[in-house]
Amino acid sequence: MSSLWVELIHAGSYIILDAKFASKELIKEFRKHKLHLITRVRINAVGKYPSPTPPLKRSRGRSRVWGESVKLRNLFDEKDCLTTETLLLYGKMVTLKYCCCDLHWDSSVERVRFVLAVSSEAKQIILLSTDLTLSAAEILTAYSWRFKIEVT
Repeated sequence: MSSLWVELIHAGSYIILDAKFASKELIKEFRKHKLHLITRVRINAVGKYPSPTPPLKRSRGRSRVWGESVKLRNLFDEKDCLTTETLLLYGKMVTLKYCCCDLHWDSSVERVRFVLAVSSEAKQIILLSTDLTLSAAEILTAYSWRFKIEVT
């Protein structure tokens, strides 16, 4: 499936997929061909902070590749970091609370942008974007287009 997308879609384009397609191998393939992915990830997803700067004196063993792990679900508990905004999603105006964080997920070198959103009905969703230049509102809006594309 990924080879078909790579063959038919131009570099710099965005591919919007559902959660079952969120995999490290797919992201690696898309990055190799300069494609961007916007997808939903499972609620139990784990991101990793950048690795801490190594100390001046190197200790024994291999240096750390990843930083501290964080369960993305736990970031919903930090109510003060959530921004409230009304967006046009699925053809209607919806009020959401969301926050955005850039963490490592598939690669220790490159980061992805996670958008954690809570709807007015308290439904939680976590989105992932490989394009770090997009805002959280743009990622949420783009993901809402997925339903239109599937129906079409």
